[in-house]
Amino acid sequence: MRRVLTWLALALLAFAASIWVASEQGGEVVELRTTGAAGEVHTTRLWIVEIGPDLWLRAGDPGSGWVQRLEAEPQVELVRRGRAGRFRATVVPHMGPEVDRKMAEEYGLADRLIAVFRTGQSIGIRLDPDAGRGPPSGGET
Repeated sequence: MRRVLTWLALALLAFAASIWVASEQGGEVVELRTTGAAGEVHTTRLWIVEIGPDLWLRAGDPGSGWVQRLEAEPQVELVRRGRAGRFRATVVPHMGPEVDRKMAEEYGLADRLIAVFRTGQSIGIRLDPDAGRGPPSGGET
C-alpha cells in the first residue's frame, strides 16, 4: 500500500510539474500588473493572443483575484517582450470561446494541459491601449 501511495504522489508531482512547465514554457507569457484596493501592485503571469488588431487575455476562473482587481480598476500595465505599456482592460464574457480557440491554436498541448484546471466557461479580456493613468510599475505580487 505504501508503494502505491508513493507512486501516486510521484505521479501527482510529475503532473503538477508538467502543468507549470506548460504554463511557463508553452508559448508567450506576459506580465499583467493590476492595482489592489489599497493601491498595491499585483503581477500575474498570463498567456496572450492577438485576434485581429486586439490583444486578449483569458480568465479560466472569472473569480480570480487578478480579474476582480481589473474589474475594479481597469487601468493595467502589461509587460510584453520586455516592454511595458498601459492598457484599459475590458471583460468580454461572450468572447471566451473565441479566445479559447485562439489559445488552443497558439499554445497547443500546453493549452490542453492547462484546461484541466479551468473551473467553467472562460471569459475573454480585451486590452486597449491607454495613455491614461495606470498602476505604478512594480513587480509585487
